[in-house]
Amino acid sequence: MIQPDGDQAQDGLKVLVFLPAGSLYGGCRAPVLGAKGLRAMGYESVFALADGPLWALLEQEGIRGIPTDYRNWIQGQGGKIKGLRRWIGSHRIAQNAAADFVGENFDLCHTQTIHSPVGAMISKRLGIPHVWHIHEGFQTVPPLKFLLGLPHARHFIDRSTELVIVNSQYTAGATHHFIDATK
Repeated sequence: MIQPDGDQAQDGLKVLVFLPAGSLYGGCRAPVLGAKGLRAMGYESVFALADGPLWALLEQEGIRGIPTDYRNWIQGQGGKIKGLRRWIGSHRIAQNAAADFVGENFDLCHTQTIHSPVGAMISKRLGIPHVWHIHEGFQTVPPLKFLLGLPHARHFIDRSTELVIVNSQYTAGATHHFIDATK
């Protein structure tokens, strides 16, 4: 069990949970359960998420949410030009969000999907540690394709993230080609 220590015991840990989708699927609902558990230990979780039905659940549970936008960095139609536009858009979103979050005094940012780099960008701008939680089940053949390429994604994840959590051995196997095993 995580125990607060030092200043955290007095002030309580404050976690920014970046969750791009506002749906009610398991991967989106799980952080709400985590936030309830953290609250029971004296920690606060604040969700940054897009519009969707999850907002009603947050309100019901008394968990604060902050509206934010996101950009996907997984390859679809459009190739590298689209990827570059999305990457620049992600930086703009992170810049605006970080400016809004400055007075919040977050201790940690937790991103709940591999599909968007915005949470990691926000944490970098706020100067706080970043944890990436990858829960998606995706095919390993062909491997997950990032809009700006695998080397760029690997470099970004290595630079921006202190810890990567995967929900299964399957997911660990599917991500080994772009996430350092020491993370």
